[in-house]
Amino acid sequence: MDHAGVVVNGVPNIYGMNFQSVSTAQKLPNLISSVVTGGYLADGNTPGPLLSGALKYVDNQLSLIVAAIAASPNNGSTVIVITAKHGQSPKLPSALLRIDNSLFEAALNAAWKKKTNVSNLIYLTASDDGLQYWLKDRSTKATSFAKKFLMSYSGVGTTISPPYTTKAYNSSGLVAAYAGVEACNFYNVRCPDGRVPDLVGISAYGVIYTSGTKKISEHGGFNTDDRNVPLIVSGASLPAGNAGVISTSNVFTIQVAPTILSLLGLDPFRLAAVQMEKTAVLPMAYTAQTIATATTIKTNNAYVGRSLAASVAGLSLTMSAFFFL
Repeated sequence: MDHAGVVVNGVPNIYGMNFQSVSTAQKLPNLISSVVTGGYLADGNTPGPLLSGALKYVDNQLSLIVAAIAASPNNGSTVIVITAKHGQSPKLPSALLRIDNSLFEAALNAAWKKKTNVSNLIYLTASDDGLQYWLKDRSTKATSFAKKFLMSYSGVGTTISPPYTTKAYNSSGLVAAYAGVEACNFYNVRCPDGRVPDLVGISAYGVIYTSGTKKISEHGGFNTDDRNVPLIVSGASLPAGNAGVISTSNVFTIQVAPTILSLLGLDPFRLAAVQMEKTAVLPMAYTAQTIATATTIKTNNAYVGRSLAASVAGLSLTMSAFFFL
């Protein structure tokens, strides 16, 4: 049906949607004009008031969707996959260190100009809780210069506690940096490849790059909190008899797409990415309902049997749901 539930348009084979409220509740210090705090409590695992409310909201919306499917003729042929494209880091409030990356980026450009008399070495940036730089000069000389500069830069950032006390940092808040060919190797691609940053910086846990104080976590980096997300598969066409089983297998979120195709009776190996990366379908033999903690790398553990809010209380997520018949 249409959004008003009036006009029947037929049922799609695949339907996907996104719940953004959890992600926002993880990142905001508090609600605008409110003292309801966001993120996690001091233990770094228990959702705070704002995040608890967001989880409850998503839980309720999913319950309505599941109930509607259960009451429809499609109940016996629908599979539900719930996962997230990323988490947020850090979950532990005391670990937060906000660093204004514009300061060391300006300093890097200035140092490069002083050395070469060429302005603005940095061409494009992507920096939230990791650093990715594309440079105007992609030579080994330039990428090595940028890496050495960033790994020697020190400054002062702010913590989570008002009035935002300061804390010193070294190496631009990084624990490692990869430049030039190193960056290609990090992403496991051949150089030259224009899609790959000329420099990749792995931030220390807790570091986010921002010039303000209006967020307490971010994503896009390489820490566990960024990448450890829930993965739930439930519904028809799955092996029965083991509902509620927890999978501890190593799985990737990129396995969702070939799994959907497989359950629809299509050949997932017709996807170019599956052919190139040898991506397997999820280990569906486990259960008719599985919750796992998946990452872009692997799972750790999982729990089934409680509400969504309770099940994913210790995970970072921006929720996405897929329904297919």
